[in-house]
Amino acid sequence: MMSDGSRKRLSDLNIGDTVLSVNSASGELEFSPVILFLDREPTEVRQFYSLLTENGHSLTLTPEHLMYSHFAEDAIQAEFEAVYAKDVQEGDFVLVSTGRGDLERVRVTQVEMRVLTGVYAPLTSAGNLVVDNVVASCYAVVDSQNIAHAAFAPLRWASHLYTNEITTGIHWYARALYSIAEVVMPRHLQLP
Repeated sequence: MMSDGSRKRLSDLNIGDTVLSVNSASGELEFSPVILFLDREPTEVRQFYSLLTENGHSLTLTPEHLMYSHFAEDAIQAEFEAVYAKDVQEGDFVLVSTGRGDLERVRVTQVEMRVLTGVYAPLTSAGNLVVDNVVASCYAVVDSQNIAHAAFAPLRWASHLYTNEITTGIHWYARALYSIAEVVMPRHLQLP
């Protein structure tokens, strides 16, 4: 969802678009600018996990993409952790935007593997975004939202210095971080 209330597909997002996200400090919904794409492969065929919730919302992500989930029905928002999409199971809960400016926990009723074409991973200032009303991280491969968000801080801080050009493939900075992480912290990685 865009700041003007319209909706765009991830494939149609542009750098500078302002999208619905969650403020990590307050837990409130806010709009955050798209800084760049960490990965953008319109023609790549990949395996995805599609998650369907009890209220009809769905989210489709690569297996190594992070999203917010919890297994307990009475979990509060602060207890939701970023986990790999492949680790979310039927019966787990995800965070969903109510459309009234709030987030609620909603049960996942179906998890399905699919093969689809097109990979899109926009990076927002907030480090997350709401896709089809479900909260998802901007990050993948690293098993911690906090580590990933800290590692990509230089890109967020310097976002005003580079152009609005959208490139194809994994962003050079992300590729460099993954190479370093393979040596420094391999147990935190889940490479595709």
